[in-house]
Amino acid sequence: MIASASSHSSYRVLAAQRSGNAGDASTVGGQDRLFVLENAVIVLDGASSATESLVVDAIAPSASDASEARLTTGSSGDATPQAESSPAAGDPLKDGGWYADQLGQTLERRLQEQPVVSLQETLAAAIEHMVNTYDLTPGASPSSTVLIVRWSTELVEALILGDGAIVVCRPDHTTHQLIDIRLAQLAQVQRRVYRERLRAGTGYDHTHGHLLRALREEQRKRRNQPHGYWIAEADPEAAYHALTATWSRSDIDAVVLATDGVTAAIDVYRLYPDWPHLIEHADRDGPDAVLEAIHVAEAEDPDGRRWPRSKVHDDKTLAIVHL
Repeated sequence: MIASASSHSSYRVLAAQRSGNAGDASTVGGQDRLFVLENAVIVLDGASSATESLVVDAIAPSASDASEARLTTGSSGDATPQAESSPAAGDPLKDGGWYADQLGQTLERRLQEQPVVSLQETLAAAIEHMVNTYDLTPGASPSSTVLIVRWSTELVEALILGDGAIVVCRPDHTTHQLIDIRLAQLAQVQRRVYRERLRAGTGYDHTHGHLLRALREEQRKRRNQPHGYWIAEADPEAAYHALTATWSRSDIDAVVLATDGVTAAIDVYRLYPDWPHLIEHADRDGPDAVLEAIHVAEAEDPDGRRWPRSKVHDDKTLAIVHL
């Protein structure tokens, strides 16, 4: 939990992270990253490149398929059977978490040094810095969803690129969601096939991994392309396709930044009827309690039969800014 206040603009931030990989103690949020500034919050959800993969203990073969290879996954839910390493795989340390960490630090610095530059221009410059500094190649580099909220005494600005959600809550408890559905609209056939198998009780077996690899390959073909989807990777142009919004600060009580591992609490698991109820739970018991409730729901459906999804547990990052 993070509580902050600035002398020129009072605010309070509640935030929590939880890795979807129960065996990964290296970072609380797995491949998610969270940055809290004096007048902004940045949330990133990293994903490994098409040639990289991370072992995730939370996704194991089903009991009936125990001899199969362990599945691997990026935090955006794309999974493949673990492959032998090769020079083409690149630096294994430069995964989605690494990318999100470096991009987040760059965004943090630019937001502080150039506070009047638009969020899209700031993100474009940050991606360009990543490309030039680390020699990243479009289509073969790790990537990240980006959520940014920045506020002044008069305005609240938001930017989203990739899955997740930014939710504005007003004093009358009505809400407005800023969401990017372009990735979710792709590869519908591949999504339907793996979800139907899970509903039939196959569990997270070896075939599931191959199906997700096909899904990931289809997504890769459409990455940062017109009529596809846009994501922070190795093309600064993607930043100008981010969704943005601006509101009067006086009209807002709170703003939520949530990765897809948290939005599932409302959209998939129906743990809360709406975002104000989720905020109420976080205010009362702390944001960690919200993430624990989601984790418990996932654990109660270990084979993905009730809620077909790419893996048992997803990384989760939640930030609530009370203004």
